[in-house]
Amino acid sequence: MQYHTNTNTIGLDTRLYGKFNTGKIKHTWVMGADFRHYDYNSNFVYNYNDYSADGSPLINVWNPSSGYQGFTPCFTWNHAGCDLKGWIYNTSYFQKGIYFQDQIKWKRLSILLGGWQDWVNMKYNNNSYFTNENDDNVKTLLSNNAGREPHQPK
Repeated sequence: MQYHTNTNTIGLDTRLYGKFNTGKIKHTWVMGADFRHYDYNSNFVYNYNDYSADGSPLINVWNPSSGYQGFTPCFTWNHAGCDLKGWIYNTSYFQKGIYFQDQIKWKRLSILLGGWQDWVNMKYNNNSYFTNENDDNVKTLLSNNAGREPHQPK
């Protein structure tokens, strides 16, 4: 079994804040924008020949032996005698948002007003692949390519 994942995230949050008075009413305000970019890439491959019918590995790590029946090491997708299945996931999204807040104080009364809006663009590409020992060609089992732009939470 082979598994590899790579994740990258970049984020930025900028804000401005200040204080002012309107007569006897005091205001403390903040406003800003935030940005996030996220990439997730994953590859997962396993050899059908490495597992028994119940899904357990053929090699016993506590008692290894060279006499396992049907065990064929696989080094590439086109290695003879391999039954491989694998997935490749590529996901990316970009999120941007704006927000504001005003804290209003008058005597002992405090009121907080605010708002926030987000927009998200998401793209993904997920593929499943397989080979079998009788035909060394790689076949696409399932391909799911999609993107949603923009997505706004309700």
